[in-house]
Amino acid sequence: LVTLPDVAPTILGHLGIDRPPVMTGRAIVSHPSSDPPVATMTALDDESVFIDEVKGPMSAIFVLFQVMAYVLLLLLLVRRERRGGVGSTAARTLQMCGLAVVAFPVSTYLAGVVDGHALGGAAFGALLVAITAALVLIASTVFRNSLDRLLALVAFTWLVVALDLVTGSMLQLNTVFGYSPIVAGRFVGAGNIVFAVFGVAALLTGALIAYRGIARPFTMPLIVALLLVTIVIDGAPAFGSDVGGVLALVPALGITLVLLSGRKPRLRTAVVAGVAGVVVLGLFLIVDLAQPAESQTHLARLYEDTRDRGFGTLFDTIERKATANLRVFTSAIWTYFVPPALLAMVFLLRRPSGRWQQFAFDYPKLRAGLIGGLVLAVTGFAVNDSGIVIPAVILSFLVPMALLVHLSMDAPPLTGPPPARKEVPA
Repeated sequence: LVTLPDVAPTILGHLGIDRPPVMTGRAIVSHPSSDPPVATMTALDDESVFIDEVKGPMSAIFVLFQVMAYVLLLLLLVRRERRGGVGSTAARTLQMCGLAVVAFPVSTYLAGVVDGHALGGAAFGALLVAITAALVLIASTVFRNSLDRLLALVAFTWLVVALDLVTGSMLQLNTVFGYSPIVAGRFVGAGNIVFAVFGVAALLTGALIAYRGIARPFTMPLIVALLLVTIVIDGAPAFGSDVGGVLALVPALGITLVLLSGRKPRLRTAVVAGVAGVVVLGLFLIVDLAQPAESQTHLARLYEDTRDRGFGTLFDTIERKATANLRVFTSAIWTYFVPPALLAMVFLLRRPSGRWQQFAFDYPKLRAGLIGGLVLAVTGFAVNDSGIVIPAVILSFLVPMALLVHLSMDAPPLTGPPPARKEVPA
């Protein structure tokens, strides 16, 4: 897999001529393989074309499913305020819908182990639905409490993505929520969507672990370790190599930890978290620069280009990403998803009157995860070129959690026992 800017440096390298600093790209390198080259490239091309064709429709179906579920949810909430009660059947249906939404992203990565183009569009879509349904069924069978089911799904999502990123990110290339050689934004590591999935899964896993009081008295050290590992896997050049992800993750995870500890974040907290993100990114840059030239990621290359060609290169990169962000905002179906998702979450957390106060009193740890997720959505939107897609994906996890908490408040016997102890948030 090569890009056009790599052609000229390759020719110069072959002729023994140094690459001028003003020239972008790097010399192409090759690695031996026992796979038949023609058959391998043909299969890769077929899969790339297939995924590129189905990615839009699959994402649209995912968005439309959520919008219809949220419309139904709002209607039920209005009915409850008029007549009282949602009804056990409707509540179970909404729970299953919420869990299915959470399980779908990891299903798209698991489906990457098969050749989608060999199945065809209909069969591939059926495979995604089957994997999602299987995950929801397993979680629902093993756990009675709806929030424990949610914990199982987000923890499994985090684990799958983490293992994939540290073993070569094979489940990211040519998957519905991954990246494509046709777009050629990246070929390895963590793309923007997987950053959103990985980050929010880590946040909710930590918040749910704190809520359930798992591994006491080591709950907070366990959560800190989880979030630190998330940053390393997402940002380290050998794994995720995600520059924007580090700048968004460190502040969001830091603020979440402050909230989980029972303290109230202040302006100084936000400033320290932002500086910490830059420092961590600098550490990853040092590690990247220490690698051989053919193994360096775009982080080291951006630094070297800026050093050799001036800050204009950095500003051009920022401008290009901002332009891409705006283009996605005005053209992606995800843009139409964010308003109804936010509206549904506001209704879930504010209606009926006093609901937010009850949420803050009964579920302070989950509220910390919710706020941290919203911070991640905003910072991820600001520093990545996928724009509105990142908040939309994060809301696909936050709204189901708000839904399950809302239903737990209305019908504790249906979704499991209430919290073991009450906590007054700071």
